[in-house]
Formats: sequence, C-alpha cells, structure tokens
Amino acid sequence: MSQVSELLVPVLVSAAVTSLVALAFHLVIRTTSGIADFAIGQYVVVGGLASTTMVQEFQVPVPLAVLSGIALASLVALISDVVVFRPLEATWGLRAGAFAAVVGSVALLWIWEQVAGLVFGEAAQRGPSFSEARFIAGDVRATGHDLIVIALAGVVFVSLSVLLERTPLGRLLRATGDSRHSAEVLGLNTGGARASAFLLAGALAGVAGVLVAPLAGLRPSGGTVFTLNGFVALFLGGVATPWGALAGAGLLEATRIVVSRFTGIFWQDYVVLLIALVIFALRPRGILGGTGQN
Repeated sequence: MSQVSELLVPVLVSAAVTSLVALAFHLVIRTTSGIADFAIGQYVVVGGLASTTMVQEFQVPVPLAVLSGIALASLVALISDVVVFRPLEATWGLRAGAFAAVVGSVALLWIWEQVAGLVFGEAAQRGPSFSEARFIAGDVRATGHDLIVIALAGVVFVSLSVLLERTPLGRLLRATGDSRHSAEVLGLNTGGARASAFLLAGALAGVAGVLVAPLAGLRPSGGTVFTLNGFVALFLGGVATPWGALAGAGLLEATRIVVSRFTGIFWQDYVVLLIALVIFALRPRGILGGTGQN
C-alpha cells in the first residue's frame, strides 16, 4: 500500500502534463476532420524552453515569461498550419491531404527541433519552480509545483469543455469538424475555426511545456516523447471527447510509472508502443469511445 501511495503524485503529475498534449491533439483532429499534427510535442518544448530562457537569461518575471512561452507555442502551431497543412490540403484534397499532413507534420517535428536547437542551444534546461513548498501526508509527498500542475490541468479541462459546449466558438469548432463543407455553405468562418483550433492546441502544448520544464528539464530534441505519449493517450481514452484525453493520460502514465518502478525505465517506451498497438487493433475508439471501428 505504501508503494501505491508513493506513486500517486508522480502518476497524477505526469498524467496532467500528458493530458494537455493529448487535448491539443484532440482539438486539431476534431476541427480538421482527421489531421494529426505530430509536431505538437515540439510546441511543448518551444513553450517550455522559451519561458525558461527568458527567466534565466533575461531575468524576465516568471508570470510574463510563462505567458510569453505559451504565446510563442501558439504562434508556432499557427505557422505550422498556415505554411504546411493548409497548402498540403489545398494541393492534395481533404482525404489525401490527411495522409500528406502526417508526412508534413513529421517533417515539422524535425524542423522545429532544429530551430529550437539553434535558438536555445542543445543542452537541457530546467525552468523555475512555481512553488518551493513541500507537503507530506503519510507516504504521499508532493511539492507546491506538483499541486499547481495537477490543479491547472483540471482547470484547463473544465474551461475547455465549457468553451466547446457552451460558446459560439465551441459550436463553430464542432460544426467545422463535423462537416467543413456544410459549415461553409451556412456561411460559417471555417478558416477562423481552424486557426483558433491550432492556436488553442499550441497554447495547451505551451502550458504543458512551462509546467514540465521545472520538473525534468527540457532539451530541443525532446518533442518526440511528448508527441508519442500524447497521441497514444488520446486514442487510448477516446478521440471523440476531450475527457478521453484525460482518461487515456491517466491510464497510460500509471502504466508507464508502475512499469518503470518495478522493471526499470528502459521498458517505458516499449510499453507505450505495446499499448498503442493493442488499442488500435482491438478498440480504435478508445475506452470512452464506444465499440466498433472509426
């Protein structure tokens, strides 16, 4: 029981970060009717490294640096859509363009990785903690930063759910994702919806970046791990609902941390890949997505 208690906070913190990345995937896939932006993991790195560099190198106040890092990640995501995804879709068409977008996003992951290395350097950087407080309750140990990460992820999920379900922007995003052609016939601004989806996805990735930077540090080449974990978590939980990102991230990170605790960190990535294969083969809609194939 004590071992379970000791792992509780690490699982919740890791799941909070991964769920934000998975939620970014959900927004883009849902609004674009299937485009998976595999460069999202690099937006995490850009946001985290930008905020860390501003604090450490230029003594920018932490709140301003955090907001700037999130804004930069949003901007990078929008640039990816405007420069790569939209031209590919215009050239290849909606269905063929989805496959071309996968190839393009993998290339973008590498490109943004190289850009981050040139701008921020190749060394890992650890950001400033949001709180140095420490809390102990039996076998459960947590820092103030841990609690902020968990709480902020919860606030983001609730806020985004309200936005998607109860606001004009949310209805526009859902209408565009359901049928862009029908939305255009009705005179809806589908281009604006798409831009908003990428901006929001970049912001979510940026939030994940500024939250994870003080925990383990970030390096420019670290985006692939965030991409893999976020993508698998989303499909594990179910791509149809934002809450699938949260459920999938919780299950994925609990599995990864338990495996690394008892068998060694070497097996973590193999477990992620195995989970991905099982989910795609047996339950492609995820644990919250009902039955059948999509």
